[in-house]
Amino acid sequence: GQAQGIAEFAHMVRNAEKPVTAYVDGTAASAAYWIAAAAGRIVMSKTAMVGSIGAVVSINAEKRDGAVEIVSSQSPKKRPDVTTEAGRGQIQSLIDALAQVFIEDVAQYRGVSTDDVIARFGGGDVFLASEAVARGMADEVGTFEGLIAGLSGATASKGAPFMAENQGAPAAQQPEITRDYLAAHHADIVCGIQAEATAAERARVLGIQAAAIPGHDKLVAQLIDDGVSIEAASLRILQAEKANLQGRADAMRADAPAPVPHAAAPADEDASQDDDLPVEERAKADWDKSKSLRAEFGTLGAYTAYLKATANGRARVLGK
Repeated sequence: GQAQGIAEFAHMVRNAEKPVTAYVDGTAASAAYWIAAAAGRIVMSKTAMVGSIGAVVSINAEKRDGAVEIVSSQSPKKRPDVTTEAGRGQIQSLIDALAQVFIEDVAQYRGVSTDDVIARFGGGDVFLASEAVARGMADEVGTFEGLIAGLSGATASKGAPFMAENQGAPAAQQPEITRDYLAAHHADIVCGIQAEATAAERARVLGIQAAAIPGHDKLVAQLIDDGVSIEAASLRILQAEKANLQGRADAMRADAPAPVPHAAAPADEDASQDDDLPVEERAKADWDKSKSLRAEFGTLGAYTAYLKATANGRARVLGK
């Protein structure tokens, strides 16, 4: 329990970037409790003890080696003689001042007044876990394994979730964690949370804008205002675009003119009668009857040559 450096180390614990939980399995007394109090919460095993708030100095008044000390006359308090009232009073003042620093730090860390520490925290006494929690000196009674499981989001041994046996000091002994309290005591944490929230919101807005489709500006603005996620917003935009395309297709079908039926090919009533005619006569007969032949072959001679070239000696292209 050396006093030197304890206040500074406790301050480092209190201002750590990550949440800190102190677990007491045994005894956290004096300087050890000073450090534990600086953590965000204190969890104790059933038989653990905390306390011994105060300061002590041990002085051996006997000089067994026979040495003689001569102190400069300008510094009469450099070697106070504790066997005298003045010397003892000098040491007492120093120890009281050191204890006051201890008490003030514990009060600040535990969210109580210095009077509460003096009146309720034992005046140098130590207490078992349940009594310490009742007095506000600790927060919970539990096992180390349960604490680790709780911090990691897992479950404690035997499949049971970690449950503290005592849920902390009375409400009157603990500060109300409000926005103003966090801003006053943990401004760095508040700033960090705000920065992360701002970055996340910016990423959400940019993601929705990237998924936007022209023609849905009003919907995109509404999705941003409503705090909708990027994934949900993208789905809503696609659904709106699908409905829009379906509406346009329905409108186009409604406005389209009725289809023109295909013209039926003229009946080849004389085909059986013309089979015995020479190719030139059949060609002339077909040519006179069919406009489509004239349009396709251009001249009667071309059509006649085509008929002569076919394997069956007869070709009908009517209706092509």
